[in-house]
Amino acid sequence: MVKANRKSGRRKALAKKAPAMSGMSGKKKLSRLGRKRKAGEESVHVSRAVVLRRLQVTLKDFRRLCILKGIYPRDVKDKKKTWYHAKDVLALSREPLLAKFRDFKTFMKRVRRLVGRKDLPNARKKHDQLPTYVLHHLVKERYPKFRDALSDLDDALSTAFLFRSLPAEGRISVDRIAKCDELCRRWDQYVATTGSLKKAFVSVKGVYFAARVNKVDVHWIVPHAFSHDLPSKRKVDYRVMLTFLEFYEILIKFVLFKLFRDDADKFVGDDDVDAKIIRTKEADDDDNAKKIITKEGDDDTTKKITKEADDDTTKKIAKEGDVSSSLLKKETRVFTGLKFGFSREARYAWLELVAKAGGGAVVDENDATHFVTDRPLVSATVVAAEKVQPQWLVDSFNNDRLLPIARYAPGAVLPPHLSPFVADDDYVPAYQEELDKQRSAFHEFNTHLSDADERRANKRQKKKNTPDGDDEKDGDDGDDKKRDDVVEDLPASDEGDEEPEAREKKKKQAPQDDADLAKIMMSKKAKRLHGRMLHGIQRKKDAVDRLKARRTRIESQQREGPPE
Repeated sequence: MVKANRKSGRRKALAKKAPAMSGMSGKKKLSRLGRKRKAGEESVHVSRAVVLRRLQVTLKDFRRLCILKGIYPRDVKDKKKTWYHAKDVLALSREPLLAKFRDFKTFMKRVRRLVGRKDLPNARKKHDQLPTYVLHHLVKERYPKFRDALSDLDDALSTAFLFRSLPAEGRISVDRIAKCDELCRRWDQYVATTGSLKKAFVSVKGVYFAARVNKVDVHWIVPHAFSHDLPSKRKVDYRVMLTFLEFYEILIKFVLFKLFRDDADKFVGDDDVDAKIIRTKEADDDDNAKKIITKEGDDDTTKKITKEADDDTTKKIAKEGDVSSSLLKKETRVFTGLKFGFSREARYAWLELVAKAGGGAVVDENDATHFVTDRPLVSATVVAAEKVQPQWLVDSFNNDRLLPIARYAPGAVLPPHLSPFVADDDYVPAYQEELDKQRSAFHEFNTHLSDADERRANKRQKKKNTPDGDDEKDGDDGDDKKRDDVVEDLPASDEGDEEPEAREKKKKQAPQDDADLAKIMMSKKAKRLHGRMLHGIQRKKDAVDRLKARRTRIESQQREGPPE
């Protein structure tokens, strides 16, 4: 009997048997097929062509998505292709921006269709309805902690300062430059007000800055304010740079919001701060009075409660941020109390940042204590102010003290501008040695003054306690006599019999013997590594010696004078 669902005259299909390799492992199946299973790094990596096919996006959108997401290619042995990790590809496939990019692609197709039909009014109206997206979730995802965002702020700030100085050409719009300028000014305001700036150095490429914000070192470079000629598209891919800038703008906004909120008391007017102090003290005094009234007891108990209440009030003021610690204790910086006026040629934003970060104020020429100019003055327009060149501000800021202005007068030959970013073990220039001597003498002078003040205070204290002073002196003399007797009874040491040269030789030989013993116990690999380290140290030392010899030769030639 033939079933109705099958045509007559056609035989029933046989049941398919399980293949012979069904019970085999994956490795054995591949060996049967003549293929080798990939192991190690290549087993968890996917080529870029495969990723584009899976995600169904163009190469342009894929690059943009990777930049915003913070995903980069992996270094695999196979250098012929670009490889990505499988987990990164999975994260990209779940990204909400992927759907936004597809919607944008569909939207642009509709706009181009209207343009092709020469329906320009509707095309413009449609283009104004451009779909938008936000990147806030990417910042939170990439930087779960605020410290991580500060650590990655170097490139963001440098990119923002770079685009602020570029002209509005091509893809770089005026609005984008205005946004960068606003972010840069906000960052400069925070660094100058809080005194976070630590280093500054003027170079050919630009001005390098270093600040310490929340115990994190942040470095950035500010280009010189010159007219720039943009390089061609073949040399620089502006689409990639603008994608980085798009993410960096959101990152800087997040960081500035957090910083200004944490230090909001430093950006409030003085009148408002005084009002806050008065209101806080009045409220705390009322609370303390209630505590003292309700608590009955001895006088000691009342004093203890009052002291604890005062301590709680001070801690509350400092902790809650109603009054900043800088307001409770006046902070002194290198330019505190100084007022700077700038000439028309020397009025730079980065120079004003250095002056404000050092505690100075930027005022008009007539009210200035120091007038900054980079060329000799034809007429003494500013009589009362000291005339200095811009380098004086940077050098004084880096050395954390006011340098003598004689060598920085307008028209004078300036001393070398030393970089504060160089390590201490490198070559030390002659001017740096001079500054170190001045600093040590300044520190010794301050120490001497403090010791003199301390001695005067001790003398006043002794004069108040004159009756007890004689007894103490007699007791001290007796103790000194006992101490001398004990010292005389001690046996003489054998080291005194040795000559000074022999003792010095022993001291030098002991570390060398320890180093030789440690080298004997090293493995071959450790010995090779140690040899390369010693070679690098010696090469660095030779370079320093060459610089010193060159400096000695130049100084001797300068003393002898030019040949007749």
